[in-house]
Amino acid sequence: MKWLEFLVYVVLVFFAALMLQITLQYIPVSRDAAFLGIKATAVSYSYYLPVFYVHVYTSMFALLGGMFQFSPLLRREFPQWHRSSGKVYIAVILLLSGPSGFIMSIHANGGWSSQIAFVLLSVLWWWFTYKAYASVRRRDFEAHRRFMKRRYALTLSAISL
Repeated sequence: MKWLEFLVYVVLVFFAALMLQITLQYIPVSRDAAFLGIKATAVSYSYYLPVFYVHVYTSMFALLGGMFQFSPLLRREFPQWHRSSGKVYIAVILLLSGPSGFIMSIHANGGWSSQIAFVLLSVLWWWFTYKAYASVRRRDFEAHRRFMKRRYALTLSAISL
């Protein structure tokens, strides 16, 4: 089982590194960098670029940070780190990544079916994060784990997109 966990972390780190490489395309801020080049209509709205950049930068944190939050070693050996970083992690998703993802989903390419799918993705991502937070506040750690796994599975959709 240890080898399987190690292999999963290696794969996650590999894909997170690829996502970081994609994210770095958006430094410095530009209206036509990479993906934004095909979003002329959305970019014309004054709110879209700030929302886009908030989502891109904070979601990268969600991808990388989430991976380490699942580590049994870190939870066992550094429980205060897990709690403190988890609070920051949840706040970032609930206040920044989730809402910005929702706004971006309204402008998704591919027509109404894509927009509905991305809206559903962003709402569920936010909701599972909220439920994980509410569960841990009630000290229901099993429910917390389940909701965090669901939330992270949705986070990993960024890799396939």
